[in-house]
Amino acid sequence: MKRLFTGVLLLLSTFLASAVADDIYSQSLTAIFATPEDASKAAAEILQFPNGKKIAFSTRWDDTNPRHLDTAKMLSERGLFATCYLVGLHFDKKSVATVSGILELGGAIGAHCISHPHLETLLPNEIFREIAYERAVLESRFDTNVVGFVLPYMSYSSEIDPKVKTCVGLSISNAGYRVSPEIFPENHKRFGIGKSDGAYSSCTFSVNDRNPSRELMLKNIDRARKNISNGAPPHITLGIHSWQDDDGLKRLGEYIDEIKSDDFWYCNENDYAAYRTQFLKSKIRKISDRGNSVLFELSRPSALHIGSDIPLAVKFSVPPVSVFLGAKELSAENGFYNIPQYASRAVPKKIDMLDFTGKGGGSLESGKFKGLDFSFDFDRDSGGIALKYGGKSMMKVSNFRARWIVPPCYATPLDGVAYKGELSLMAKLVPNPKLDYMEAFSEGNMLVMAQCDFLFEGVPARVWLARADCRTVPDSDCARDNAAHLGDFDASLNDSAKFAEFSKPGSVLKDFAGCSWSGKSNKRLREFVVDFNGFRIMKKYGKSQMSYLICADFDAPVAGEYKFFVSDRAVGEIYLNGRKIEAAKSGMKIKLGEGLNRILLVLDNKALRANNLVFAVAGENGLLPCKAPKSVK
Repeated sequence: MKRLFTGVLLLLSTFLASAVADDIYSQSLTAIFATPEDASKAAAEILQFPNGKKIAFSTRWDDTNPRHLDTAKMLSERGLFATCYLVGLHFDKKSVATVSGILELGGAIGAHCISHPHLETLLPNEIFREIAYERAVLESRFDTNVVGFVLPYMSYSSEIDPKVKTCVGLSISNAGYRVSPEIFPENHKRFGIGKSDGAYSSCTFSVNDRNPSRELMLKNIDRARKNISNGAPPHITLGIHSWQDDDGLKRLGEYIDEIKSDDFWYCNENDYAAYRTQFLKSKIRKISDRGNSVLFELSRPSALHIGSDIPLAVKFSVPPVSVFLGAKELSAENGFYNIPQYASRAVPKKIDMLDFTGKGGGSLESGKFKGLDFSFDFDRDSGGIALKYGGKSMMKVSNFRARWIVPPCYATPLDGVAYKGELSLMAKLVPNPKLDYMEAFSEGNMLVMAQCDFLFEGVPARVWLARADCRTVPDSDCARDNAAHLGDFDASLNDSAKFAEFSKPGSVLKDFAGCSWSGKSNKRLREFVVDFNGFRIMKKYGKSQMSYLICADFDAPVAGEYKFFVSDRAVGEIYLNGRKIEAAKSGMKIKLGEGLNRILLVLDNKALRANNLVFAVAGENGLLPCKAPKSVK
């Protein structure tokens, strides 16, 4: 650690956060008018969307699915674009070909987490890793910008931990995502964060992923328009899965034809995020006029962090004869002028990633920028982050800046900028006053990253640096560590009498249906969540019925009523202290005796689409301790 903090270092804390956040810069526009009178009264305005459109229309397609390319082709034939939200860190040849095809058609890709989890069931450090790490992987794998993110299962909140929704929301923001088209239109309100902390929202809807419905299409478009007229974001998103067969895709295209409108700006999510950011943060003002010539100053965010080089549309109150950006004359399109970014401010065209986790304190060479080396260090105890770059190709690097990507328990430091060509940058992490959650981040592996942007031989480039401080999660008296598992087995073998017997406190759990009881602790999960991945056994059962048992003892300090939390959608039957509970719902009250009480969950086929389950009992003072039931070894 000391090696990186010595030498020439730059601690950046003296420049404006607003300017750093989006790298605001200025461009000069010269407009020539027919007469001095026209020039004196001329004004300029930035249009909400390109070509004077009123509403942005994008599409959202979740998961890593080869059918996305068919969807993208259908949309392209109609002048629309696909944004596909991928899952995972590794992509086979077919997936790479699919993504390449989507990008060639003008589409974009977004992130949908590494493992498609219910985020609220994970340790906070794992929530951040699932959200942030995939962005770096996708960008470097496909050399494209990723600024869109959507929630797996559209889930983010917890009955047991109300703060987790804010942790999810700030993780999305801290990771650098700009847009998240969810089925709820105002993301920041759902996550309990400030509007400036949230990703852009949309009026998102489905028309039935497998069997597209014309009625749903017309109904949802009408609802979206009404919501927008009442103040919702001017953004409509159609999705959500590419599960249509060829006939379904054909009908979906026909329904899209029916609702097409001159009001709509058809865009991918990157272009939407980039344009929306520019519209909200750009300003144009008249500097001077001389004769029939007027000088305007346009201040705008660079394309660096916003996802796309899309130009910014400007309209003049009096039509000019000609408009120049510097010495370059711009052409009018439908009376508007599209102002491009400067080439040096464009999005990176080549992106690399280096992960330093478990690699000590040495340096690594970039695979895509030969001769360029990086070091990256993070001290969790002190909160210090430091990076260093150099190597044989360092003279090819200019305009270097680092954006620190950190967990939401920390306030995000200002960007590190090598104003004078510094080769080392550092930051100090401090607790985030917006999220009193530091203790929840104390367990598990904490990830920090640096998004390094620079010009390499004059061309925009990016290298992601990642490092995790890896710490064990100790065992505790919780369902995650102590629940007993048995299964899976054919549901025809279910035995209510046996299940009732298993659920009696103090009884010894015996083998059943050819299966033995075992522990199954997953340290990525919260203490009130037990591991069960139904997707792994889904193909085994097909249309036949499955059962799986989970059992745990909960220690009540006194007899009385307690709250019982469970992923009830995945559970078929529940037994408590020797009897079956009828119509159990998560959050319901149950009566426990003093001391150990046993609960047995019987999972059925509904659990085949679950990847973990909430299983906890709470009293006035929090969650009850959970003990491991005795079983026959």
